[in-house]
Amino acid sequence: MPTTVGSLALMKATTNKNAAIVDKLIENGLIIIGKINLNEPSSWKGMGPMNGWSAVGGQTISAYVEGGVDMSDGVIGRTPTIGSTDLDGIFIVDEAFDALGAMARSSHDLALITEILLKTEARAKIPSDGFLSFMKKDFNGLRIGFIDAKEWHWPENIQPQHANSAE
Repeated sequence: MPTTVGSLALMKATTNKNAAIVDKLIENGLIIIGKINLNEPSSWKGMGPMNGWSAVGGQTISAYVEGGVDMSDGVIGRTPTIGSTDLDGIFIVDEAFDALGAMARSSHDLALITEILLKTEARAKIPSDGFLSFMKKDFNGLRIGFIDAKEWHWPENIQPQHANSAE
């Protein structure tokens, strides 16, 4: 698969090996069917480009559905804590900022994939039966948080087009 980091300059670039995490996913029996359109490059091109824009893919919101992931599509995602995954072979702007994650059709599958993504040290910090031990069959004890759009928003001096994106 092409790895362009969203840049036209890398359209014909090739790599001599997969990223370490790609090999790890394949070794665990996963079939890689695609990847997302990365902001060009990782939104570090400047303060003006809209999130999800690149010269290669144009403006996208989702790798799966033109215009964005519809909740009826049943796709969910999770990004593990920064530093808990192997970034070898992945375009990195800043190791203190960049992270990788996964998308799946169910929370069960996402829990299993996330465990594969983790470095050995990070995997040792979760229960021996993994993330599945946190999954419940009912909503008893479930705690949900909501973001107050009046308090949590993009400051206009950061990216004007996102200033009120939470509203």
